[in-house]
Amino acid sequence: MRFIKLAVVLLLAIGLASCDRFDHDFGKIDFVQELFEPLQTAMANHNDLTQLMAFYQDGYMHNAVDKAAREQFYHTLDQLYGGEGGNYRLDPVFESYNASNESVNWELRIWRDGLESSLLASFPFTDEKIVKVDGAWKFYGNQIASLEQGNKQRIIFESFTYTTCPNCPAVEEVMHSLAAQYPSQFSYVEYHIGDPLQAPTNMGTFVYYGVSPMPATVFQGMEKRLSANPETLQAYLSFVRNMLENQPQLHLRDLQFEVNSQSVSGSVRLAPGAGTIDQTDLKLRVHIIEKVSATTNSVGAPCTNVVLGSTTIDLATADLTHSVNFQVNIPGTIPSDAAIVIYAQRMPAVFNNDAMIYNGLERSLAPIELKGE
Repeated sequence: MRFIKLAVVLLLAIGLASCDRFDHDFGKIDFVQELFEPLQTAMANHNDLTQLMAFYQDGYMHNAVDKAAREQFYHTLDQLYGGEGGNYRLDPVFESYNASNESVNWELRIWRDGLESSLLASFPFTDEKIVKVDGAWKFYGNQIASLEQGNKQRIIFESFTYTTCPNCPAVEEVMHSLAAQYPSQFSYVEYHIGDPLQAPTNMGTFVYYGVSPMPATVFQGMEKRLSANPETLQAYLSFVRNMLENQPQLHLRDLQFEVNSQSVSGSVRLAPGAGTIDQTDLKLRVHIIEKVSATTNSVGAPCTNVVLGSTTIDLATADLTHSVNFQVNIPGTIPSDAAIVIYAQRMPAVFNNDAMIYNGLERSLAPIELKGE
């Protein structure tokens, strides 16, 4: 009997020693050395993703992206940045570790190497769970299989650009990456100024925010940024991260719309969220955007989220217990990949970084069944 007890104790000891969760002290792990430096080495081979995808555990799922979709993501990066000799570099940057859910926050930075390295885009990854398998760290993801905005804040960026703008593509890439990373919480719209994509209502918005050199982007109506230098591009990411967990002061519910060949009409209900809303200077803004345009920017990439038409409705005296009706007209035919971006915004007569966007929605208009005029 004593022998049996001793054997059981030994087996338990062996089991505990082999179990990954007891194999290390998370507080003493050098994640840069153990995970992110080997990951960077694997990322150096753009043509063969085998080594890179070995860092992703079978069963990986992160914000509705599984392992196959993540591999496609890396293929897409090569398509986007592999031109001009393919001299781009993927740089995974560790930021922090969260012991409560065994996850890491990190950022994938994409650089164009040459005489002077330039940052092309950044992709933040938040609360990405990691596991240790056979002595090697692997990404497992947060296991969220579907995304809904729910009660979270939707972040809206408004960008001013033109097709031949030399510095605008870097801004467009950052916004595109943020939309891909946070599809349920981030939207952006592009107002084209002085080119064939300029919608009739764009100039009024440009004047309201203050005529300025482009690229110019307004974050949530509260902060205007010019240029596309690395510090400015980093500010895009920082602003979004700081806003992600905010509870909105109102919600947009029951969005309904009807699509005609050159207009979209519908209604939406504004419901109270956290706190109360002062309706002074409150507006409902509605945009119809084309997700991917046939027109290209200065580096030959398609223009995205192009504003085709807009309307602004004064809500200062509106009865918000009822739905608000809207109609947006556009000069041409609504494209098949059109979407509606709608949000509530406080717009004082003079903009002073204080035109707060309270919350918004983005919905695809497809499948479009055009109604007769």
